[in-house]
Amino acid sequence: DLEWGVPVDREGFDGKVYYVWFDAPVEYLGATAEWADLDPVHRDWKSWGYDSDDVTYTQFMAKDNIPFHTIMFPAMLLGTGEPWKLADHIKGVSWLTYYGGKFSTSRQYGIFMDSALELLPADYWRYFLLANAPEGDDSNFTWELFAGQVNKDLADTLGNLVNRVLTFCGQHFGALVPDGGEPGEPERTLVDQAGRLLAEYEASMEAIRLRRAARQLKALWSLGNSYFELKAPWQEVKQDKAAAALTPRTSMNLLYVLGLASEPVIPGAAAVGQDSFSPRPAGLRWPEDPMPPTLDALPAGSAFRIPPVLFRKVSDSDVTAWRDRFGAAAAQYRDGILRAERLALLAHPLSETLGATVVILVLVFGVRAALGGGSLRPELVIAFLAVTLRLLPPVKALAQFPALIEGALSAAERLFAVLARPAAPTARARAAAPPCGAAASRPPSTRACRSSV
Repeated sequence: DLEWGVPVDREGFDGKVYYVWFDAPVEYLGATAEWADLDPVHRDWKSWGYDSDDVTYTQFMAKDNIPFHTIMFPAMLLGTGEPWKLADHIKGVSWLTYYGGKFSTSRQYGIFMDSALELLPADYWRYFLLANAPEGDDSNFTWELFAGQVNKDLADTLGNLVNRVLTFCGQHFGALVPDGGEPGEPERTLVDQAGRLLAEYEASMEAIRLRRAARQLKALWSLGNSYFELKAPWQEVKQDKAAAALTPRTSMNLLYVLGLASEPVIPGAAAVGQDSFSPRPAGLRWPEDPMPPTLDALPAGSAFRIPPVLFRKVSDSDVTAWRDRFGAAAAQYRDGILRAERLALLAHPLSETLGATVVILVLVFGVRAALGGGSLRPELVIAFLAVTLRLLPPVKALAQFPALIEGALSAAERLFAVLARPAAPTARARAAAPPCGAAASRPPSTRACRSSV
């Protein structure tokens, strides 16, 4: 019974339109056909979506959209009697929240893809979203969590490994992969551990277990750092420079393998890492050959260069500016109020026996725990008090001052409304807004697609 939509062209259905999730999936086929029509010589959409048994078709669906793609849309395709390609796998996921609440363009809560790529290259976001994929339950985005994972995993673990290995080799052996030394027990252990982790990582990727795959990839990066620390080539080089060449050579070969393994997750950084070696080794590809028996794909004498910093760290000032710019405080306050309301309703029966004051204190510190033990900001306390006093039945002590309590509640609510309003970008936030790295290239229309993304 909506005015907007595709009309139902059938007698007796005047004024009716098709339910959006009935006709919307057909656009998967229509959009693909339009894409192919732009370059018909090189693009054949039917090879992907029609009579295409050689295609493995995987859909990623948020939990509320699963019925439409597992029942309605397949039924439509089967009903035609034609060989349309059906999904082989449907990966259902939960929601990504923003400080506990929904992303919202109207309220200016959250960051969307156009703005994200203006701040940092795509690899930062790809890694974070895969490492925190909401596979079992909802995942929560906060700038603090994002900064922590970028700094620890990408900058300190992978970026540091690449930089320290290549810099050390350049300082002590020049710009060629050094020769010397024979692999021993540490190298055999490294190959065994890396081979096991690569096999587990490949299995997780094939099973579309994204979070587990991200953890295993990070473990591979950490393995490289552990080996380099164990061998301590800065000590070896003082005693026997020829034998010390084994450690950086082995580490550089591991770096190349890690670049191949990292390509599905962080393709930009992986390409930079692999391009550091010239020429690229032939015949080594992942996952067909996930781990060679020995780490020798880069022979001694191969040229290399030290790449620029792969991942720059996200600073505290970045977090502050991006919180302000993308409505984090407002989203967090709103989520805090919702939590306070739920706790207040649960505490309602306790008010007559414990007294309103005790219950209020329990609620305030309960919400603090629910929010992760963060600091108690005055505006949150005021908001919790306002919500709690609204929901609790009056007790004798409070009932004596109804006008005072009502005035305090009204003032608290007005204050909360001001504090929870998304702030306009400050000069500090605007200064932090330009790209912090090379922004990923994208078509000009990307900026206009916020609602679609």
